[in-house]
Amino acid sequence: MYAQSSVTCRPADLIEPQLEKFRARLAEDGYPNASTEDLLSYISFPEVAKAFFSRNRD
Repeated sequence: MYAQSSVTCRPADLIEPQLEKFRARLAEDGYPNASTEDLLSYISFPEVAKAFFSRNRD
C-alpha cells in the first residue's frame, strides 16, 4: 500500500549553515558587534529586531 523508506540522515543536516550569513547581513545593517542573542533575535524577527536595535543600540 505505502512505500516505506527509512530515514538515513537528519533532515537538518541537508540545510546549509546560515548563521554567518545572517551575522554578515546584520553587520551590513550597521550592527557589526551584535551578540549571539541579538543575532538570534534578528534571525527570528528581522524587522522588530532592527527597530529595537535602532532605539537601543545607537
